[in-house]
Amino acid sequence: VDRRPGFGATELAFRALRSGAIDVYPEYTGTGLLVLLGEPPRGSAGDVYARVAEQFPRRFGTRWLPPLGFENTYAIAIRKGTADSLRLHTLSDLARAAPGLRAGLTPDFIGRADGLPGLLRAYGMRFRDVRALLPAVKYRALDAGDIDVVDGYATDGLIERYDFRVLVDDRRFFPPYEAAALITGRLATENPAAVAALTELSGRIDVARMRRLNRRVEVERVPIPQVANEALRELSLIGGTATARTESSRAGFFGYLRATRATLLSLTLRHLLLVSASLAFAVLIGLPLGLVLERRTGGAESVIRGVGVIQTLPGIALLAFMIMAGIRTAAVIDVGTATLAAFIGAGGLG
Repeated sequence: VDRRPGFGATELAFRALRSGAIDVYPEYTGTGLLVLLGEPPRGSAGDVYARVAEQFPRRFGTRWLPPLGFENTYAIAIRKGTADSLRLHTLSDLARAAPGLRAGLTPDFIGRADGLPGLLRAYGMRFRDVRALLPAVKYRALDAGDIDVVDGYATDGLIERYDFRVLVDDRRFFPPYEAAALITGRLATENPAAVAALTELSGRIDVARMRRLNRRVEVERVPIPQVANEALRELSLIGGTATARTESSRAGFFGYLRATRATLLSLTLRHLLLVSASLAFAVLIGLPLGLVLERRTGGAESVIRGVGVIQTLPGIALLAFMIMAGIRTAAVIDVGTATLAAFIGAGGLG
């Protein structure tokens, strides 16, 4: 199996699937209906799955396998102590207590129609205060008592780590997002054994199990292949005795490098190719511009000042002082700006 992580957005992963670059990836039925088919995710989880299972083979030549057994919907979490003292079990209960509570929500949730705006309409809840928090800090802020309510996803491993309570969406506001394998038609015809193996996972992984698996990866930093191997053995889908892995030799940073060496090598080569190609174009623009300014000095000062301003922040991100002279400015503007764009996008601002 050749794993290719890092596709990011649904559109990119689905484009790779349709082009044949990958054969299978996990997708959510609600995302398939809303994003890929452009239809509102109405009805039950079964209705949504039936719709995508019917439409995708006809429109895209791809096929959905039966759901894995868990939904990764939005989840509203709260400390158990707060929930017990206020008797909060459902989102309707939360709406009653919301005027006295502080919410820490991600910018994405605050702006999405199926996030805070829709939640306010469906339940009529009005919090005492709403703060925009990045995903990396929201659970810590809730645990520290800085806020009282956060948004998350049903399978977040940190929910289990901190032992928060997820409130029941009793009015079924959040769309169903069942996880299932989405495969190419070619895989179904050319490798039915692989499809049969994937189908054995259907209905076997519930939300609690998925949270535990996510916690092993996100919190305990156990390599993904090891977590997957352990999960398959727990489900009795592979046999034999698991190879013993000591914490000192297998786990941790070097264990991760060893377990993912093939993927890391592939991504490194891809990174070098992308950087080399984009840098070559930047040099093709920058070098002739420098020669022109050498001969026509009238506008040189203005251009150099402008370029200096443009490269300042990207230069910090790229450690410009370490780049050899000659292509420094082109490299900083080209690669450094892309680096900053990735940081901004990961923070929810891009």
